[in-house]
Amino acid sequence: RLLKDTTYTLKASNSAGTTADTVSFKVGDWTTSKYGMISHSYWMVDSIGYKTDTMSNFYMYEKDQLDPRIFNDMFYYSPNGTYTVKTKSGTRPPFSHHWKLLPGDSIAISDGRNTSMSYLKYIDKTKLVLYEEGTVGNGGPNDQPAVFITVYKRDN
Repeated sequence: RLLKDTTYTLKASNSAGTTADTVSFKVGDWTTSKYGMISHSYWMVDSIGYKTDTMSNFYMYEKDQLDPRIFNDMFYYSPNGTYTVKTKSGTRPPFSHHWKLLPGDSIAISDGRNTSMSYLKYIDKTKLVLYEEGTVGNGGPNDQPAVFITVYKRDN
């Protein structure tokens, strides 16, 4: 029901009595909202990169620099709030967490103990771009704050 036009009857009460009103919410099709586009179908990683304060542009990894398994993963932000990751080939079991789209176009993903935040940079029917904040380095004193970018494409 989340992505359909819906009519609700709202009731409010206080010491003076109860008032009821009927409200209709027009949702539209999935292409008219960020939430609809995010949750319509599976996404797959297209490219990954990062940028530090000392860099003027994002460094985008070449596909052969990354673990090839990342390009086999499918990511689904379900309308019911479940975030599922599974492999296209089915070589490992899927896992699920919870997700929600927050004000300011940030996406929170929680496993019940930890929450990670991504920031929606761009979305259309075929492309999703998320930013995350982190650090680049080997865990030493020369690590630098960085912004990571992940570009997703629709799984067809």
